[in-house]
Amino acid sequence: MFLGIDLTGSEKNITGMAFINEKVLLCSLYKNNEIIDFIYKFNPKIIAIDAPLSFYGEHFRDCDRELRKDFKILPLTFRGMQKLTKRGISLKKEIGDIEVIETYPHASRKKLKDELKKYVFRNRHEEDALICALVAKAYYFKEVRYYGKKERIYVI
Repeated sequence: MFLGIDLTGSEKNITGMAFINEKVLLCSLYKNNEIIDFIYKFNPKIIAIDAPLSFYGEHFRDCDRELRKDFKILPLTFRGMQKLTKRGISLKKEIGDIEVIETYPHASRKKLKDELKKYVFRNRHEEDALICALVAKAYYFKEVRYYGKKERIYVI
């Protein structure tokens, strides 16, 4: 029902995936086609991705500037962030009709620390993906807050 993706800037690095329905499924994938196959296998209602999903050539979007008041984030013009942003935008286009939101797991981690203790993660990417999936679920039930006006970053 709800999918979280901790995306990385390169298909050579682990992307964490978490799907929440009656149970929680965690896995690590690499390639975009693996991610898309996973998405269509489970057909979630909402997908929350830990990656910028827009870029206008500036260091920070309005949602980033607002988020920076509470959390440290890297500028979108940083080389690694450019790769991540490009991949995030491309993946969102490939996903098609499923609703996709942007999130930043670090901002929700503290509130979810007790929930996260229930799971065993093979790596940090799966943990961040679960946070993303929990944000997607909270978004569905209108239990999130957001940063930004035009683009939004959703957090718990």
